[in-house]
Amino acid sequence: MLNELIENNMILVLPNNMKENVIKEVSSLDKIYNIKFMSLKELIDSLTFTYDERSIYYLIKKYDMNYDVANIYLNNLKYAVNNLSDKTNKLTKIKNELIENNLLIYDKNIDKLIDNKKIKIYGYDYISKFDLDILKKKGINAQIINKNVLDFNHEVYEFEDIKDEIYFILSKIIDLLNNGVDINNIKLCNVTSEYENDIKRMFKMFNINLNIKDNKSIKSSLIAKDLIDILENNNIDETLDFITNKYDMTILSNKYIVDEIIKILNKYTFVKEKNILIYILKNELSKKHLKEIKRKNAVNIIDLKDNIISENDYVFLIGFNMGNIPKIYKDEDYLSDIEKEKLNIEKSYEKNSLEKNAIINSIKSIKNLFITYKLKTNFDSYMPSLLISDMNLNVIKDIEKKYNYSKKYNELLLSEKLDNLIKFGENDKDLGILYSNRLNDNYLKYDNKFKGINKEKFNDSLNGKLLLSYSSIDNYNRCAFRYYLNNILKITEFEETFAQSIGTIFHDVLSKAFKENFDFDLEFENVTKAYDFSNKEEFFMKKLKEELRFIIDTINKQNNFNSLDKSLYENKVYINKEGNIKLTFMGIIDKLLYKEENNKTYLVIIDYKTGFPHTNLNNTIYGIDMQLPVYLYLAKEGLFKNAEVIGFYLQKILNNEIVRDPKKTYEQQKEENLKLLGYTIDEPELASKFDFSYTDSEVVKSLKFGQNGFYAYSKVLSKEKINKLIEIVKDNIDNAFDNILDAKFDINPKRVGKDNIGCSFCKYSDICFMKEEDVVLLDEHNNLDFL
Repeated sequence: MLNELIENNMILVLPNNMKENVIKEVSSLDKIYNIKFMSLKELIDSLTFTYDERSIYYLIKKYDMNYDVANIYLNNLKYAVNNLSDKTNKLTKIKNELIENNLLIYDKNIDKLIDNKKIKIYGYDYISKFDLDILKKKGINAQIINKNVLDFNHEVYEFEDIKDEIYFILSKIIDLLNNGVDINNIKLCNVTSEYENDIKRMFKMFNINLNIKDNKSIKSSLIAKDLIDILENNNIDETLDFITNKYDMTILSNKYIVDEIIKILNKYTFVKEKNILIYILKNELSKKHLKEIKRKNAVNIIDLKDNIISENDYVFLIGFNMGNIPKIYKDEDYLSDIEKEKLNIEKSYEKNSLEKNAIINSIKSIKNLFITYKLKTNFDSYMPSLLISDMNLNVIKDIEKKYNYSKKYNELLLSEKLDNLIKFGENDKDLGILYSNRLNDNYLKYDNKFKGINKEKFNDSLNGKLLLSYSSIDNYNRCAFRYYLNNILKITEFEETFAQSIGTIFHDVLSKAFKENFDFDLEFENVTKAYDFSNKEEFFMKKLKEELRFIIDTINKQNNFNSLDKSLYENKVYINKEGNIKLTFMGIIDKLLYKEENNKTYLVIIDYKTGFPHTNLNNTIYGIDMQLPVYLYLAKEGLFKNAEVIGFYLQKILNNEIVRDPKKTYEQQKEENLKLLGYTIDEPELASKFDFSYTDSEVVKSLKFGQNGFYAYSKVLSKEKINKLIEIVKDNIDNAFDNILDAKFDINPKRVGKDNIGCSFCKYSDICFMKEEDVVLLDEHNNLDFL
């Protein structure tokens, strides 16, 4: 076939998944050929036009388009025809605008490239009518070489469960390897999303290498999340410096993520609006996946279509289920079937016919093919593909399972079947075989104790630096193993919820709301543009926008009661600690009001909360729930050495629906709910600097002063107690650094009184299998009695 394909001075058009192998074969020949390799898409783009990131930016900025919608328009521009339909008219309008602004890319060298060259197209199951029309209009008489369709007969294997299907595939692969088949000649195809996790896990148990792409997006990584958060308030260079200092760049996966982010940022250097840049960055990162580690000797995943499969290859076509194979096209594209007919583009039913024939021809042309399907997974039921009856394929059911391939998997199966017997009385027919061949008696004898890690190796992995924050120390003190999983192994994927997005938006707008020339509507629009909300979320955001406007107005009223004339918002504070490596504690203070007077700095700290504010500081003694005291420590140690603390508060900026009080208007009740929650200095003269109304406060909840001093229900602290609180925070931070550097990561959730705060909201219970004996009991404190 290679001899038929190649000749000197030609362009060979073939699918990307074939290009690498064909280039290798051509390179191995004795003769040197002048051949240009292209995919069909590359050829059509060169003959027409294409677009780049400038085009995407233009549509997002001018039309306030969603990123995906902008790409849909751009991908359909080749079908722009006037007066055919409203959709094609819009495409024409956009195309003309892009042409006028030099935002479409035309290949000026294509005529020279194809001049006097033979063009051959090979490897495609079918070529669209539109692409054929383009070739014809451009006067290109390309030789289309059809694939040889053979007529091999195949059987289909049915399995009750997806795991049984994968087990069969693995057993056949092991048999092939034992019979001398090269692992690089073993292929999987049609590995859809429901297979990925089970296939990864089971291939590992059977010690068979598999090259499979990671389905996790770069956007879900902690590095990407950190970078996007930091970029919102810093320039690109500062952001990248922070990320490369925080994360170990000698770890290849970390370096790959940062490199991919830099590539995207470099593509969009012309974008001046940070909110648009961040919005585009999020969308592009969501479409990029974590790097695949490609092994040289491994089973590979291939495409069934647009591919040439060697007679030496052994292919497993899995998931031969209705809806998976063949793919079903519906009339739901941007252009409808009616419009496609006028444009001479394949309609959905025509594409379905082409797809079906392509799959049938591919199946018939593979010599060594195993076809399998499942009837269910843990979540869904499935039907066999209709191609089974169309191709008159014989279905083999009730395949006998042999248990001589993986000891580890057999032990897992035995435990699963014993569970079903004990809990549900289900006596599996294979239970006796597995039980008689068991290798150990470890069933229900799991030891959950963490065996620890090597301290020296762990410290080496830190790459000379350790950064802690309030949240990481809080995690560690709740349970050291929880910190290890979350902050060291970083096994949690971060996906921002709508509630978290609201918090981010509110914090962002509030950080700018009290500066000169603040424009609420403009700032709110700039911040929210970076988010891709659903219609439901958009509805709520409109209501929340007015809520935020009211919050800012109320805070402005509260500001009339204080004499503190300076402020910091969203202020990052870093404190370096002494140690053998670089130890840094950092935090971001939402709002800090202060006044410099008589060589002293009088300050107030306010932290905004969109969720439920936790004002109980009694666990500060244990290094837990000490967020406000941490901000005190950061302000006094990192910002103002000669500081006097007037107060530290939480402000709940989103409240639940209010229960009406007939004595107050609805607006008054909302203002009451925006009063500050926290502690004030017990010295009236200092308290008055922040709150002129401290005798019956309009600013701080439950703060009142009378003839006998502050009322009993007022939350006030002496200067000595505030300083002691800061000292406790400092000791807790130092202890956390010491314990982490000592690699102390035991499973030790804390219970304070009756409340197990170590396990509350923990995502890792199915990893640690915490036992009661692991729990550390702590005394319950009240009213800050430890001060």
